[in-house]
Amino acid sequence: MARGQLLAVGVVVAVLVALLARQTRAVDIGFGSCPEKAVVQNFDVDRYMGEWYEAERFWQIFELNGKCSKALYALNATTGQVSVKNSMVDTWSKQDKSIEGYAELVDPTASPLEAKLTVTFKVPVVGEQKAPYWVLDTDYTNYALVYSCSTPFNLFRTESAWILTRAAAVSDAVQQDIEKAISKANINRRSFQKTAQDCEDGVRQH
Repeated sequence: MARGQLLAVGVVVAVLVALLARQTRAVDIGFGSCPEKAVVQNFDVDRYMGEWYEAERFWQIFELNGKCSKALYALNATTGQVSVKNSMVDTWSKQDKSIEGYAELVDPTASPLEAKLTVTFKVPVVGEQKAPYWVLDTDYTNYALVYSCSTPFNLFRTESAWILTRAAAVSDAVQQDIEKAISKANINRRSFQKTAQDCEDGVRQH
């Protein structure tokens, strides 16, 4: 293959990767299938419910310019469906933003119950979007390590991860547990970026 052809192929691949990054809204992109990750066993859905602060995350285009991000989960005991509300403050518009959806266990009859869920959001213009939501580690009362991976068009692998905490600020002991969880799960530590949590409860500081 001529040098000019190789350069053209390289440009096409670069453009495809950039487009896929925007399409899938995830930062870590690679080739091949999604890696196997161990998830929480005997997952206690009830204990996982409630409010979580987003402490750190992989870069996400839908959280661009966001701070004080939170997730609120509530279980419908009848259907087994979990309502999801993600909220944040947009630092550009100075407005609160939120999106609502739902999550469901991939296999609610599994024994032991695995912390593998699928979360669904209705995105304006785009429509209904689904994504894996795997809880790789949690103690339910302090922190959770959440992971998502998909293979759009079976061409690329996109990975995302979040560190959620019950409090806006965590102790050194909890942070050590989080670091151990990240290392054990073999998640790229350098891909995380901190989420500012400088909003007082009930009062958004702009």
